Amino acid sequence: MAARKSVEDSLRASIDDFVADLTSLFRDSIMTVVSGQSASPRPRHATRSAGRRGKRVKREPKVVAALTSRLAGFIAENHGMRIEQIARELGVGSKDLVPSVKELLAQNQITTRGQGRATTYFPARGAARRKTKTTPRRKARKKTKARRKKR
Repeated sequence: MAARKSVEDSLRASIDDFVADLTSLFRDSIMTVVSGQSASPRPRHATRSAGRRGKRVKREPKVVAALTSRLAGFIAENHGMRIEQIARELGVGSKDLVPSVKELLAQNQITTRGQGRATTYFPARGAARRKTKTTPRRKARKKTKARRKKR
């Protein structure tokens, strides 16, 4: 039993020393943080907020409408270009073109092929025809094609 008591005493002494060491480490760490002398040069959260610029500024509807009409005209003249190429040619950012592209797609003025960055833009097939009336010759062709399909 005496041996058991000496083992318990030495174990208890080791635990007390460990707790005392931890307490002093925590105390020193807390004191450096409170005094403003941290070990790292900047806190972790500073890197996250550094990229933020504040509130976004909404563009005026006139500016967006003007850019949308420029974009529609450009796509009508230059078929099959990607958004980055279009932005470079127009002298604007590609992110600035996104609302205009969405509006033109919703109005069926342009079409797309591809996905993601490989998306290319084309004028809608009926966009040019909407301005002009169909000639009688075209109407006759459409009728004959329709008759052939029925057979």
